[in-house]
Amino acid sequence: TPDFNPNDQCSNGSITLWDPNGRAVYDGLLVKLQKRLSHKYQFLASYALQKQLTLVSPSSDLNNIFATYGTNLAKQNLNISGTGFLPWGFRLTINSNITSATPGTPTISGVDLTDSGSSTTPLYLAVPNLPYGCLNYSCGQSQLAAAVATFNSTLAGTKSFNGVTVPTLTLPSHYHTGAPIINQDVRLTKEFVYKEKYHLQVFGEVFNVLNIGNLSYGNLTLNSSAFGDRKSTRLNSSHITI
Repeated sequence: TPDFNPNDQCSNGSITLWDPNGRAVYDGLLVKLQKRLSHKYQFLASYALQKQLTLVSPSSDLNNIFATYGTNLAKQNLNISGTGFLPWGFRLTINSNITSATPGTPTISGVDLTDSGSSTTPLYLAVPNLPYGCLNYSCGQSQLAAAVATFNSTLAGTKSFNGVTVPTLTLPSHYHTGAPIINQDVRLTKEFVYKEKYHLQVFGEVFNVLNIGNLSYGNLTLNSSAFGDRKSTRLNSSHITI
């Protein structure tokens, strides 16, 4: 039988390929400004202008393992924290964080445009002028609209590799591909001291004091009716602890 003949170039089953390759490159400008405790207050401000390129597996393009190599980290991150010592034994502490939107990649579901067997195709494989993971980082809604127009003029109406007619994409009049995360926390502490030996602290704190929704925009499937819609749940909401 040919299964036991090394000269026969055939296989009687699936062939598994293991690829141990991986790559992640981080470049960042990290800045920190710190004020020591003097004049009854101190603070620390940290800022990161960053770019992280990561290889995501598996790739939808089986002929190019680096097709899914792109940004996956928010471009900017600012954090400010500080403490101020107020009269009558009160202490005010704040912590504020602002993080820009996470990079994203729009996709088209139900069609195989790369002959990879996957029924979901990232738009960047069909339209090269929209790099992987560039949304909310190096490209925005105008570049997305141009890529969708190119897709409709070159691929819409044709047959995909899985036999499905490639749909015509229509962007909503209003949509979001992501949003920054903004959060401010405040704590007010009152300290009681008895004979310099016993200390009692009573505090109240408010998380997300501005009650910003920080909504998540997770649907980037272009031919979905929910594309660009916000999720019904918040990443965080305001609450008080005493």
